Amino acid sequence: MRLESFSDEELIKTIKSKNEYSNSALGRLYTKYYNALCGFSKSILGSKEDAEDNVNDVFYNVFLDSNSFDSYKEKGSFKSWILSIAHNTAVNKLRMKKLKNKFLEENVSEFNFSSEGDFCSKENRGIIREKLKKMGDIYSEIIYLRESFDMDYDEIENFLGVPSSTCRSRNRRAVKALRRNLVEEYGAEQFFS
Repeated sequence: MRLESFSDEELIKTIKSKNEYSNSALGRLYTKYYNALCGFSKSILGSKEDAEDNVNDVFYNVFLDSNSFDSYKEKGSFKSWILSIAHNTAVNKLRMKKLKNKFLEENVSEFNFSSEGDFCSKENRGIIREKLKKMGDIYSEIIYLRESFDMDYDEIENFLGVPSSTCRSRNRRAVKALRRNLVEEYGAEQFFS
């Protein structure tokens, strides 16, 4: 089967049929639109690495649910549909980056990772900011939204499109990792006494 000559609609039908050519059809759509989506994403996000991550996230999420292909006709064409998804994904990433930067510039005295009380004295705020910058986005964004913007897990679920149970587990892991890193490097008495 020569997928190179297939139209987008034919490729999508092949993907949805879940036959032996489905993965090849997915790969064909990926190859066909990857460079255009990278350039488009870079115009929003500013860096090649962020753009590549964005495009991979778009394709992962779109291809994860082959039923999502049914909605592309609302945009008129697959190309318009995938571009709008790339745009929305990039804008959300940019929004998260801005939220993170805003948070890091503000007073972080709301942090209270221990039941003993607030450990965020002025001298510790810079240390905590640096540790949060080094944490992966997947974990640090939950902390920012929970602690700085006082969002509950349902609000975070709606904002990020991640189930609230996942948000809870990421928050627990992030807080645990942050505590462990602070204690290992600076000792428990500086932050948790």
